[in-house]
Amino acid sequence: PAILRHFLYVGDTTSSAGAINRYSINDVSGALTNLGQTTGVFNNYFITSSLDGKYIFTTGAGSELVNGVSEAYSRASSFLIDANTGNLTLINTIKLTTGTVNANATQVTVHPSGKFLYVTDGRYQPLGGIFVLSISPTGVLSSVTSTTAGGLNYPHGISFSANGKVAVATNFAGYDPNTGTDRAGFGVGDTVSAFAVNQ
Repeated sequence: PAILRHFLYVGDTTSSAGAINRYSINDVSGALTNLGQTTGVFNNYFITSSLDGKYIFTTGAGSELVNGVSEAYSRASSFLIDANTGNLTLINTIKLTTGTVNANATQVTVHPSGKFLYVTDGRYQPLGGIFVLSISPTGVLSSVTSTTAGGLNYPHGISFSANGKVAVATNFAGYDPNTGTDRAGFGVGDTVSAFAVNQ
């Protein structure tokens, strides 16, 4: 979920068309009031907000017909927040792929500069990686790059140092790509990868 000063946004994956649940937050009591849903926005699993609170960014999954066959995809989307009502307006959506292979977008995080959105691609080696999207002053997302460097294996989460020069991603290693089997025990072999960020 994304929590701003007055609003809370929670992805709803139970709706066939996808939705984001909107709530207002009482500044005194902290009580939530349901403001309804923004619908038709794919299944939004992870949500974060821009540093200035004007936009939220989501990662979602769905499917589309390719040559008559249903194919899964992942997307990152940007929404403008109405500061008075909390309503959302879709700005744009980017399909996340590496080459012709669809990604499995997981966590989404804004860089401390506020200029870039990082999305972890939760697939196993050698496909797992990180997408970097630029954020324009008007909230428009555009693709910058993706990387599978560093031996990322099913990455689920990324954070940054305070100065934004170092990124740290967590890898869920419950699956062994070398043997094609699950490792015994949840969390066995999990790792952390650190990257220098070119600013």
